[in-house]
Amino acid sequence: MNPRRSLGDRRSASSALILMLAALVASSVVAVAASASPPQNAAAFNEVGGLPTISAGAAGAVICTACGVSTPLVGATLTAGNGTWSQAPSPFSFAYQWKRCAIDNTRCEDIAGATTTTYKVTAADVTHVLTVKVTAFNAEGSGTATSSPTGIVASASGPLPVALPTLTGSVIIGKQLSVSNGIWTPSASSYAVQWQRCGSGAASATASGLTYTATGAAIGCLNVAGATSPTYSITANDLNHRIRVVVTAAISTGDAASAISNTSGLTLKATPAKKKKKK
Repeated sequence: MNPRRSLGDRRSASSALILMLAALVASSVVAVAASASPPQNAAAFNEVGGLPTISAGAAGAVICTACGVSTPLVGATLTAGNGTWSQAPSPFSFAYQWKRCAIDNTRCEDIAGATTTTYKVTAADVTHVLTVKVTAFNAEGSGTATSSPTGIVASASGPLPVALPTLTGSVIIGKQLSVSNGIWTPSASSYAVQWQRCGSGAASATASGLTYTATGAAIGCLNVAGATSPTYSITANDLNHRIRVVVTAAISTGDAASAISNTSGLTLKATPAKKKKKK
């Protein structure tokens, strides 16, 4: 018997055993990691569908996928759709949380007690948009996804726009824009104005009569802080953005509704004045 060879064989066997154990441990870790992944939602599919949805009955018609219900009215019952979840095993249960947001879909807050598939719109929701967060559970964990926002909530007996607010002026840095209040029936007793800065993409929306169905988040529009007067001075922050306005009209009873103005073209820099040639 060759003792050196025997020692080498033993070392080879030990190395092989260590490698085998390492491979088993690694495969176990991979298996655990794979089985522990929660249901996946928004990142897993295209933009055609998949996210939770909001629909309504006769009090609010579903007319565009980007904004869900165009103009939810106080008293309407909204229903959450679970969305599509691409995970095995499939989710076996869902939880819901309805949220009340600012008109540009920011500053969203949970609505206390609104944790079922349906939600009845209340007076507190007027001049806000609503979303629903859905949590899906399967045997391995949970995942969440939030719907697109509704249109701006209006009072059931609030004023209706017969002519939308209209922008006038030039969208050039240093210039000023103005907005009309629009025409409402019954006549409004007061108005609130909020200017919004939108993305550079074309501002498209589905219209139903004079009701503008797109919400701020649907086309990248965010409130401009402090811009709440009928006029707005264009600043460098607006360069290559579009501008629009949300006008909220209230009647003497306190009922209110909102309408969105036309959206401007892209904001431009002022053209430098040409120097006169010396004679």
